[in-house]
Amino acid sequence: MLIADIHGHSLAEAQNNEDYLTSAVFGHLRYIPPEYFWERLLSRARGLPDRQDLKSLDEFIRTSGHRLSEYLSLQVLFWPAHRRRGEPDLILSFTGIGLRPITIVVEVKLWSGKSGGDEDQLVRYLQILDELKDFCESKLPEGSLGALVYLTPRESTEEIVESLKSSRNPDIDGRRVFRLQWQDFIGACDETLPTGDSHTDMILQDVRSFLKARGLEYFTGFRRIATLPDLRVKKACFSKLFVKQRQEPAELEVRRAPFNRLLVRRELPENFACRGAPWIKRTQRTANRSAPR
Repeated sequence: MLIADIHGHSLAEAQNNEDYLTSAVFGHLRYIPPEYFWERLLSRARGLPDRQDLKSLDEFIRTSGHRLSEYLSLQVLFWPAHRRRGEPDLILSFTGIGLRPITIVVEVKLWSGKSGGDEDQLVRYLQILDELKDFCESKLPEGSLGALVYLTPRESTEEIVESLKSSRNPDIDGRRVFRLQWQDFIGACDETLPTGDSHTDMILQDVRSFLKARGLEYFTGFRRIATLPDLRVKKACFSKLFVKQRQEPAELEVRRAPFNRLLVRRELPENFACRGAPWIKRTQRTANRSAPR
């Protein structure tokens, strides 16, 4: 379905579906080895603003003494069930010979927010990082360096701060929770391409095109429109036209163009006067009706 979206054949019922978005993107990215892309993506996963010691998840990983690109394999688990803490959307497990394993729990949102209260989602998934052995069917490596990524299309600092108020260890948990936006994937793809590996490049290009088709990209400014052709019109019926002339009146030639929805703004000259105009008559009638008798 990712290819269908790229070519404008998306399913309407899938447009706002978080599960579909998660499976479409990560279902492709799981084939990208750790040496490509992932380090650039996780460098965009930001810590809380007051945590100046660790600004990104990539920096957090480097505290183990290794870079993510040094790892050999990646395992992606979709909706794994935990015995006590529920079902996170995603787990990324990076492993390598002689390297401390890295386990990243990912909670995905599109337009909805997290659940809060006593069963706050982010708090439960932070607790999972200390209970990785309790997944029902998935076996994760012991002694992992763990982190939680909250993936949304918006700024999520306030949501994370709210969750940490319910944490039993807010200082520890505050160092291992990170914010990531869907828009960051496009930037990471752009920074990675080209890799020199045709298979990897094709996957990254498809993911980038898919997210752009969904409108999940940062605003980078308005696009320029080519110069419009000269307008020459005569005998126009300006039934809904508002004209505002600035300084010297420009020459306007009109030829049989019913400008029923045309809006032209110019500043009117001081000596401008209208007689017999339909809007003048309507204004006068309204004024006469509202005048006291």
